[in-house]
Amino acid sequence: MNGGDAVEVPAFLAPRFEPIENIRAHEHVAEQLRRQIRLHLIPVGSALPPERELAAMFGVGRATVAAAIQLLEADELVVTKRGRNGGTFASERTPDSLSYEYLEVRVRRERDRIQQAMTFRGFVEPISAREAARNRTDKEVAHIERACDHIVPGDSPISFLAGDSILHLLIAHASHNMFLVETVEQIRVLLNEAFAVLGTDGSLWRDTRDEHKEIVRAVKDRDEDQAEAAMAKHLALTQERIVELLRDV
Repeated sequence: MNGGDAVEVPAFLAPRFEPIENIRAHEHVAEQLRRQIRLHLIPVGSALPPERELAAMFGVGRATVAAAIQLLEADELVVTKRGRNGGTFASERTPDSLSYEYLEVRVRRERDRIQQAMTFRGFVEPISAREAARNRTDKEVAHIERACDHIVPGDSPISFLAGDSILHLLIAHASHNMFLVETVEQIRVLLNEAFAVLGTDGSLWRDTRDEHKEIVRAVKDRDEDQAEAAMAKHLALTQERIVELLRDV
């Protein structure tokens, strides 16, 4: 090959362009709210801010927010109640609901994608834990310890999943690396739905308490190697449990 020759690009790496979708404002609002609900940053049963406040937060009109809420209601992610104690609340999908059956179908269809996400998570989150051990503040450690103490295997699967999600997000934020935070969040958005379907009997979470405590202890002690190793061990065991459960879906 001469020095000026261009590198031949294989067909599977050739540039690919997709049609631009005209996403309307209410769909953007719905997607941001959907993300927060799936990450459990808006807990099950808690109220969303009133439409007037959401409109101010997003810089849109109340009609746009109302249209976004309708999309979330259609997905059964929220429920709207009228009256003195009314409002819009994050709802819980239950195993006997139609939406839950729909989730099972999605998990079955996205089995390969879920397994790839679990593998990718095994590379990203140990580094997140290592960076958290190096960069965390005392205030961040307090938040992490409090979150860990509130995760009880005997809780309902949805409560345990919410605590688990928040703990992993707190560790990512303690890394002080925005790319790690964004990546961990992106993976959790996908996996939390799968976890909710696969872990309904609690078997997925039974042995995780000690694994969590080992990670948190290492982050607190600023033991970077141990934090990375403990997180890698925890994720490997979780992946084994998920793969086993996926076989039964």
